[in-house]
Amino acid sequence: VLFTAFLGGVSQAELARQPLEVQRDLVFAQIRRTMQIDGHYQFWKSYAWDHAIEQYDLNQLRIHRHVEELESRFQGLHFCHALVRGVALPDRIDAAIQTARKIHGLG
Repeated sequence: VLFTAFLGGVSQAELARQPLEVQRDLVFAQIRRTMQIDGHYQFWKSYAWDHAIEQYDLNQLRIHRHVEELESRFQGLHFCHALVRGVALPDRIDAAIQTARKIHGLG
């Protein structure tokens, strides 16, 4: 399972200035509580956008078409990420719900 987390922003800018280890611990504590899971992460990657969330570039349409082609060619392969379904947090939540429904045959 891969999780994407956002922290900081206008309402909690101080979190983005914390050391990476503090950020990591906060994120994983929240994931454990919210998802009601135990265990430890296997991989951790952090990337900071100083002024905004990532933005699409001129290759976006090509990437989107390629992902759709791969999903249709390989039954059971599903992509749920910002390059295809939207960069904002509400987009990612909606994409996760849609992907879960597809996987379970509900949509």
